[in-house]
Amino acid sequence: MLASGFAWFNGKTFFPVWWKLMGKGDTQPGDNGGMVVLFGGLTVGIIVQATMLELLLDALRNESGYMGSLAGGGWAFLAAMLMAAAALGHRLFAGHGFRVWLIEVGNDVLNFVVVGAILGAFN
Repeated sequence: MLASGFAWFNGKTFFPVWWKLMGKGDTQPGDNGGMVVLFGGLTVGIIVQATMLELLLDALRNESGYMGSLAGGGWAFLAAMLMAAAALGHRLFAGHGFRVWLIEVGNDVLNFVVVGAILGAFN
């Protein structure tokens, strides 16, 4: 998840557009000296997401037996759609609009599907 986020939000992909749409101008993330909090919080969030996804897939696996990477990725996609739908309201109320939402949840959906496929493959 962390590696995909670095690729998704680097200076040559979605970061410049996303940052501009967020109205941040010339500042950079962590300019206020909070890089430890930023990456620490990010790491904790990734661990929680992967753990909760594994618990969900494990419950589904117990009901049906073998999961497999295709089913794991599919269930993770559905979970990501729930998360994406919830995040839409937050972005719209914050005034950031659909493009910010698409950039942000696009990475989340990708991460969920990849992690779900990996977890699903390991019965």
